[in-house]
Amino acid sequence: SERRPHYKYMDEYTEKELNYIARMCPMNDAMMQVMFEDNVELVEYILRLMTGIQDLTVLRMETQKNINGTLLYKSVRFDVYAVDSAGRKYNLEIQNKPSGAHDDSARYYMGMMDTHSLKKGEEEIILPQTYVIFIVTSTSYEIRKPLYHFIYKEIETNLPLDTESHIIYFDLSCNAKKELEDLQHDLQCVNPGDMRIEVMRRSAIWCEETDIGVRKMCAISREIYQDGVDAGKKEGIDIGKKEGIDIGKREAVIDYVKKGKLSITEGAKDLNITSSELEDMLKAK
Repeated sequence: SERRPHYKYMDEYTEKELNYIARMCPMNDAMMQVMFEDNVELVEYILRLMTGIQDLTVLRMETQKNINGTLLYKSVRFDVYAVDSAGRKYNLEIQNKPSGAHDDSARYYMGMMDTHSLKKGEEEIILPQTYVIFIVTSTSYEIRKPLYHFIYKEIETNLPLDTESHIIYFDLSCNAKKELEDLQHDLQCVNPGDMRIEVMRRSAIWCEETDIGVRKMCAISREIYQDGVDAGKKEGIDIGKKEGIDIGKREAVIDYVKKGKLSITEGAKDLNITSSELEDMLKAK
């Protein structure tokens, strides 16, 4: 059923923002952040369902956890980072990227988890059991299934490598059964009242029907929007700089050809164009 936006917040937020909030589902970045923040019960439920570890108990968790890289390498931000009572570590990601964009990200995130599991001075390398779990809108694998569970294996004998590293994909586009089907439904449901899983329904209602939840989602949505604007400006500046450099180089080559310092063939090669294209430029000048 269609839901009305929160008009009582019209003095703080625009109607466009509130309409956007009213159409959100948990796969949206802003709603995901608010739903999972300090929500151990929800995180435990999803991790148990994804891993099959029924006695999994989360001891500590953090949303939007920054994992620092180095001066040369990229940092990452985990949607949800958790550690359970057995010392296992989890990174839960909600991904709306196109299918096929996940594998490299999963590999990099796993590497970052391993890198930050060892402290300086530790002589023996003992890594915890780790899970990188991506909830994705689709995958590009030929074999279609809702849940993919990858571990390291020897190619010829299928012998598993004892690394305790797991990468799991949960594909929302592939039909599942029972609890997995309910989770697929709820993650894409815009009306909390229609959600099937109790902890999902309570968490979504808190996000969308309480003062704190609505304000948090609006604030995060504004941040995400501004980040996009800033990124767009930077990209525009970078493109402008490149175009400026290209124009400057073209003008310099044309000048050199006119003065006889470069042949047409040499100038065309420098500009990565044909000789006839360069001749047309010279005529236009």
